[in-house]
Amino acid sequence: TFGSSPINVLKASVWGMSFPWQLTVSSLLGVVCMTAPSWFGIDIHTTAADLAHLGGALILTVSVISMAEVLRLCRIINILLAIAVATCPWFLQGSPVGFQLFTSAVGSSVLLLSIPRGVVTETYGSWDRFVR
Repeated sequence: TFGSSPINVLKASVWGMSFPWQLTVSSLLGVVCMTAPSWFGIDIHTTAADLAHLGGALILTVSVISMAEVLRLCRIINILLAIAVATCPWFLQGSPVGFQLFTSAVGSSVLLLSIPRGVVTETYGSWDRFVR
């Protein structure tokens, strides 16, 4: 049995999280990046496919982790991932130009979306200095 009502337990489970639209869109772009190789007919055994799958998965993971307000600063990691997703396909042999342009657009979008902090809904006492 719960010590509280199920509604209160549910509310407590997401305390300290908020879902800024920037991080939500970054999460969706991570999923889109993971599916991009199949859209462009890229074989799953190529480095380009590996880059899109891994880069998209990491962008998704970092975006979701950054939804925790005390870990919001982690979104800066997405800037590094976005640079890799945007630039690396240009250096891969046999990567289609359409795929290169697409990953550049996704990477640039994630980079720009990772700059603003987003809304913070709670205060965390001495931890507030980490919420940036």
